[in-house]
Amino acid sequence: MTWAVYCAVLPDGWFVESGTYSLANGGELEVSYNGPGDAHFAIIEGNACEQFGSDINACAPRDRVTGRAAFGDQMGELGQLSSALVLDVDRGANPMWRATGLGMSEADFLAISAGMLRVGRSG
Repeated sequence: MTWAVYCAVLPDGWFVESGTYSLANGGELEVSYNGPGDAHFAIIEGNACEQFGSDINACAPRDRVTGRAAFGDQMGELGQLSSALVLDVDRGANPMWRATGLGMSEADFLAISAGMLRVGRSG
């Protein structure tokens, strides 16, 4: 990818549920994880909004913003979407980074999001 790729560093009890990537149109990476108590954590990175055109709310929906939080070495907007937690860095841009957590505490979500490891480009 031409943009920084991040991977989750998860505690024991988590595993990859699914993952896909595409190199077309700038690239896109999606990975979802399943954890203890049926918790879910998912990331989407890259050109995730291309299929939605200019509709940022369809691409990266959220009900409200609740603050700022770390996504690895980047800062993003923390919010909620129904019962899920979301964290967006450069929401709607190409590239963008988004984490979503469901069935987990905000503290656990923030810890996993902050622990995202940059494995790609430095810029």
